[in-house]
Amino acid sequence: CPLIGFFGSWIFTQDAQAPDVDWASLPQRFDVKLTGLTPESVHALAKRLAEIVFETMRTLHYDGAARTLIDEAWPNAGDAQDRASRKEVSTMTLGLAVTALARYHAAQHGDAQAQAAILSLTRAAADYLADELRDQEHGGFFAGKRLDGENSGGRTKSLQAQMAGIRGLLAAFDLTQDERYRAAAFAAYKFAENALWNGDLEVYKDRESRGLYAYTPLDL
Repeated sequence: CPLIGFFGSWIFTQDAQAPDVDWASLPQRFDVKLTGLTPESVHALAKRLAEIVFETMRTLHYDGAARTLIDEAWPNAGDAQDRASRKEVSTMTLGLAVTALARYHAAQHGDAQAQAAILSLTRAAADYLADELRDQEHGGFFAGKRLDGENSGGRTKSLQAQMAGIRGLLAAFDLTQDERYRAAAFAAYKFAENALWNGDLEVYKDRESRGLYAYTPLDL
């Protein structure tokens, strides 16, 4: 159950019929017409799907001991030690998760209880970004970390990790006004400028340890 899968979008058919989803598997808490979309049904569907995604993140992907979201949930995989070794947190995924949670919080402006739950999860994820995935000595974000203590990808500090971490921390700052998040984001930006920026070519390297310049939209 990958966390990154929750950031996709639903695809509608060309003739504006209902989304290609398994309707029987969804809780029947709203009335959706199967042969045509209305503003009311689209809103109800989107709202319920968002609730399902958030609840899945909270119950399956949140690790209470580490106080963070993990990339993939393995609730029934092997013994406790095996599950711990599988639990990884990538900076890219966690940064995107914090950004998405901050937007979801804004969308729940009429529900104080929902906002409180979203805020709690957002803070936990942002704290892990700032405190555990960032190199406190030399600056910059590591690519990720396993909950058994090992860094995912060794000591790699990719451009993708820097930009995703910065996005997440700035979203957390915008939501909470906690200056610590903004300071950590700007520290990561300074690392990217000093370690990854090529002033002659005016582009970023894709990671600190090599001189390659390969990008995806998530890198920039």
